[in-house]
Amino acid sequence: MSLTQPARQSAKAAIGITDLPPSTDPRRTPVVIGATGGSGTRAIHSVLAALGLFMGERLNGAGDAMDFEPFLDQWINRLIARGNRLDYTMGDLSLFQRWQVRRAFNRALGQYQKEWPSPQPWGWKNPRSK
Repeated sequence: MSLTQPARQSAKAAIGITDLPPSTDPRRTPVVIGATGGSGTRAIHSVLAALGLFMGERLNGAGDAMDFEPFLDQWINRLIARGNRLDYTMGDLSLFQRWQVRRAFNRALGQYQKEWPSPQPWGWKNPRSK
């Protein structure tokens, strides 16, 4: 979602929020929106995008960052299925699997950040993010 400057100002005024404070290191502090699908993540994504956060270029209709989909399909779905619960942790995996997860995540993140207009604040939305 990309808003024109007047639309961004209008959205900020409508919700009573001024510009976000600059991050000391925006590369290290993403805003990650994750929750149960249908819980309002789309509304939060829209507000943050209107405030100027880079929320991704390849998004689906719900605003989910599609660069992370292969990673989430491969690893998060596996963790959820393995424990048959949503409160999974990396500790549920072997040391080798944790390395594989980090490597796969870093690949997805690298793809996602290719269009990131650094040093703009950034983040992504995907209900399976944790």
